[in-house]
Amino acid sequence: MDGPHDYRSQLICLQLARRYLSESAAIIVDDCNYPHVRLANRDFLVANPEYKLLFEAYTDRHPLNMSGEDWQQARRGWWNGINVTVRDLDAVLSPMYPPTERDRTLHVNEHAVHSLKRGRLAPVAIGPVSSMIDLRLVAAARHTARLLRRSRRQPAGSTGRYAAMNTFSEGLQRQRANPALAAAASSPPGPAPAGPIGS
Repeated sequence: MDGPHDYRSQLICLQLARRYLSESAAIIVDDCNYPHVRLANRDFLVANPEYKLLFEAYTDRHPLNMSGEDWQQARRGWWNGINVTVRDLDAVLSPMYPPTERDRTLHVNEHAVHSLKRGRLAPVAIGPVSSMIDLRLVAAARHTARLLRRSRRQPAGSTGRYAAMNTFSEGLQRQRANPALAAAASSPPGPAPAGPIGS
């Protein structure tokens, strides 16, 4: 399994794929060095105890931050970490979970970020911030120019009206009921129920 690596996408993809898997399915997830990928894998295992972690392997950093023999070894091995999960309907395997942190701030703070006025620029905004903190001023200028270009290309309605707590719900229908409820409410009443049993 390879795809978006954010926590939500990872967990949702696992859950959606579940119904299409055979009774002897094996799920191989790569890029498990990332803590958010491991956390999604763990939460999938907790929610679906018929699946068990069979094997896990990690490297001490992303291979693109390696060189020489370390890079070659990662290329021959597990690259950026791997988790192998299998369906264990007979409960042969013991429960085992990838290593995760208790702090979920990194994985759930998108709500706070996305409700900010320009929260949708957050992924691009981290570049200038990181570069400035590291005093890489040329890189900071380059990232800032990219951020400004992206902000000018934002679709209408993606910038909030307020500094924070934007819900972007201005155009939503205020109320709506399931059509089946409306049909039931407008149909004539049926026959009166029979009296209690034994009366």
